[in-house]
Amino acid sequence: RQGKSLGGQQPDIHADIDTLNRTLHALQAVHRVDLILCAGDLVGYGKQPNEVVDYFRQATIPTVKGNHDSPSDDITAPNADYLRALPFDYRAEFSGNKIYMCHGIPQTNIMGFSPRMLEYDSARETVTDLGVDFVIAGHTHFVFCAQVGSTWILNPGSVYAGSADGTSRTYGILDLQARIFTVRDSVTDDLRAEFELAVHS
Repeated sequence: RQGKSLGGQQPDIHADIDTLNRTLHALQAVHRVDLILCAGDLVGYGKQPNEVVDYFRQATIPTVKGNHDSPSDDITAPNADYLRALPFDYRAEFSGNKIYMCHGIPQTNIMGFSPRMLEYDSARETVTDLGVDFVIAGHTHFVFCAQVGSTWILNPGSVYAGSADGTSRTYGILDLQARIFTVRDSVTDDLRAEFELAVHS
C-alpha cells in the first residue's frame, strides 16, 4: 500500500490474549497499518496477564501505563518490571502529525475524556496546551471522538472481550491521509463507527 499512513489503537486489553491476537492480525494482515499504539491497561480482569505482557515486552508497540498496570502476585518478575517501567504518556510525530497518547487524561490515568468533561474551559485548555493534532486515550471503555480547537481526541473504546458488560469490544484505526477514524469490533472486525476528522479553520 502506498500513499497512506494508518495507525491502529488497542486500548484496555485487560489480559485478554485471544482478542489481542485477533486485533493484531486484523491490524497487521488485513488493514496493514503502519503503526500500532496501545493506550494502556494491559492487565486486569482477564485471565492471561503474563501472555499479554510477554507479547508487549517483545514487541515494539508504544504503550503507556493504565490505572490497572500494576504488578499482581501472578505476574512474573520480568513482566512486573515492564509494567513498572511503562511511561505515563507518549509523544510522537507521524506523517507530519503530532500525536499525544495517555491512558486517561493528561493529568491522571484514573479519569477519562467525556463530553461532560469537555464542557469545562480548563479541560479544553489542557487539550489545546498539548499542541498536538491528535490525542489518543482509553480508560472509559466507550468510543469517543471530539474536536477541541485543532486537536482531535480519539478513544477507540476497549479491546477486552471477556465480558458482555463494561466493554465496547472495539479497536480503532486512524487514516491520516483521508483523515478518517474508524472503530471496528475486536471480535468480528465489523465496522462499528466512522468519524471524518475535519481540519480546524
